[in-house]
Amino acid sequence: MAANAPAAETGLVTSSVDPEVSAAMALYDRLAPLKNALGVGDLSVPEMQLFAMVAHRTGLDPFTRQIYAIKRGGKVTHQTGIDGYRSVAERTHEYLGSDEATYEPCTCSAKPEGHPAVARVVVRRAHPSGHVVEQLGVARWHELVPPSGQDSMWLKMPFNQLAKCAEANGLRKAFPRVLGGVYITEELEQAGPAESGALVAAAGKPTARERIAARRAAVEIVEPAQDAPGADEPGSQLPESAPDAGAAAEAGPGDSAGLSKDELVAALGEMGVSLDYAVQAAKALFPDRDQRNELTPEQRRALVDSLRSEAEQAAL
Repeated sequence: MAANAPAAETGLVTSSVDPEVSAAMALYDRLAPLKNALGVGDLSVPEMQLFAMVAHRTGLDPFTRQIYAIKRGGKVTHQTGIDGYRSVAERTHEYLGSDEATYEPCTCSAKPEGHPAVARVVVRRAHPSGHVVEQLGVARWHELVPPSGQDSMWLKMPFNQLAKCAEANGLRKAFPRVLGGVYITEELEQAGPAESGALVAAAGKPTARERIAARRAAVEIVEPAQDAPGADEPGSQLPESAPDAGAAAEAGPGDSAGLSKDELVAALGEMGVSLDYAVQAAKALFPDRDQRNELTPEQRRALVDSLRSEAEQAAL
């Protein structure tokens, strides 16, 4: 190979990559096979890699759902809860806590009656020099309250919801290097329901069977027969029942050889995975593939391994 060959052809040597980037890509390698189980099955490869980098930078654990990647309007936002914000700030060893929120009353007639117009929270950060910064965080009701019908917690706990947004605003200003570009869920509810909200909700179900069934309900779309892998084979219409995650785990990942269409259909049947769900999983796993093209034998094997890995993770 020529000495001046571009990096895209030669590949990157780990030692030549920024250690932070290398660590983030190692996290991506762990995330990718479990993307459906973690509720991020609709992310493209670059979006998944960015998610891994943000998770690594903040130290929030995507496997325990401390951080999510949520799609709205085709754009990805990275979300956590207020406790996630506090834990990130605490790891800097410069976080000195925050004051209780103060409020201004709202004079409008919107529900709930007596809700605040503005919340303010002071966040304190001690710099290594000893200088203490008191950062004011502000949140305004009419900028953040979600649309009617999606605002149940805002109606029940208006002061608490607005206070969390004010505190998050202050923490993000006080610790921009680690919290920049990450938001708490309450701040983004005004943007409307998330495209990936059903997948995230599915990932939080208490049992393996419920998680897998909920993920299917979230992603299954009736596809033309030619889109489904192996759809032209007799007996390829598989049942829609939720799989037994334990049985799928016992099947094992198999070897690295490719699979024929018959073997793919048999493997899906063994796991109880429907063709519609397999189609969606294949699109997520191979986003650059033309959906009208057949999977290669190696891709069929990778698809089965990914679905089995997902079942194993769900069974934990």
